[in-house]
Amino acid sequence: MIPDFWMATWKLHFSLWLRSLIYIGFLEILQMESIGSHVSFRNVFWSVLTDHFPVPENMTFKIYNLEENSSSIILDHKDTYSPVVFHASTKVSILCLPGTLKEEDTYLRTVIVFDGPDTNSPFLGSLYSINQLKSQLISTNSTVTIFSIVPIMSHHFVIVQDASMYQNISQITGLNVNDSSIEVVKMGSQPGKSVVFTHINNPLIDEYLTAVELEEGSELQVYFEGLSENQRIATYTTQNNKTHLPQKLQGRLRYYVLSSGNATLSLTRDKWKAKWEKAFEGRRGFFTSKYWKNDKKEMGMQQDSFHFIGEEMKNATKFKFSYRFIEADLTAENSIHVVVSDNVQRIHYYDHRTASEYTNDTQWYSHEGHSISLVYSSPNNDQSTGFYAEFQIDSSFENLSLWLIFLIVIFLLV
Repeated sequence: MIPDFWMATWKLHFSLWLRSLIYIGFLEILQMESIGSHVSFRNVFWSVLTDHFPVPENMTFKIYNLEENSSSIILDHKDTYSPVVFHASTKVSILCLPGTLKEEDTYLRTVIVFDGPDTNSPFLGSLYSINQLKSQLISTNSTVTIFSIVPIMSHHFVIVQDASMYQNISQITGLNVNDSSIEVVKMGSQPGKSVVFTHINNPLIDEYLTAVELEEGSELQVYFEGLSENQRIATYTTQNNKTHLPQKLQGRLRYYVLSSGNATLSLTRDKWKAKWEKAFEGRRGFFTSKYWKNDKKEMGMQQDSFHFIGEEMKNATKFKFSYRFIEADLTAENSIHVVVSDNVQRIHYYDHRTASEYTNDTQWYSHEGHSISLVYSSPNNDQSTGFYAEFQIDSSFENLSLWLIFLIVIFLLV
């Protein structure tokens, strides 16, 4: 004899499972390409679905306001179990980054985008259609509502922003970069821009762009947090793609944008495979704080970060390390520490900057050693905007002197 409690629990789970299957079946029909292009058929199917399985009433709505040129809002699957409303300055752009498990892709059908301020608004699309078409979903007006009509466990992310930054894009694709290998990404520009975006949810992980192969005349632009001009942090061409890589790219969101031609990118989240810490003559690049360009201060993201390039071992090559700060938030207790040291960790140069010692100094500083390290600290301050600094690595004067002596000796012997 099965206890009544167990039987009731079993019936509840079976009911939810059956409801999920019916939902997904209807949604699969609803989102078929042949029907999706015919608004009248699409609305009929949506009407049937909502008549038989109405959206629960009296739910709590979370509301976001999207400003032009601001950071994107990122939601995971649990965030859409209750309706989420977005109000944009222009229109709303919705992107989808699916999970790493392909079998979960079908669950994306259950996350619906309504073209208006509530779940009674017209059906605009789903995360599944965004993912399949490698595109973005753009609202008719300035408001959308996103809601998981079946709360199924998944590992996807929804990226939402004001659509003013996302114009003339022919293809935009979310990429899950493997944490331990090098991901090779091929991009080809159709009429309009081709965009690949990546997302990191773990503050202990960074992304590295290790190589960019471009056609002559093409360029790859890299953006943090969004696609406005003030969010662009690097541009790679055939003139600098050898000297300016590898490059560490921190933060939540990175966008790789190709405006013309074809390109092949190499991405990894393994610092050792990226060879990020390897110094070489002529190398150029930049350091940033952890979430530089993220303007969502209410999220309380700490900007603390650490950077190191060089070697601390016998027979390491000595270099001239140069750096300058373009932006730095040194309010409150925020501080920056720069150290140039030799291969036995003796400090050759130490630069310590705080609010009382820093006045928007953007000049270059150069010092010789075997390594350079930089620490940005923002204790008890989750409102910091962080920092951005450029660096250059060149041959040391000592190495040049040795070569000069060698050449003079050879000349005298001849």
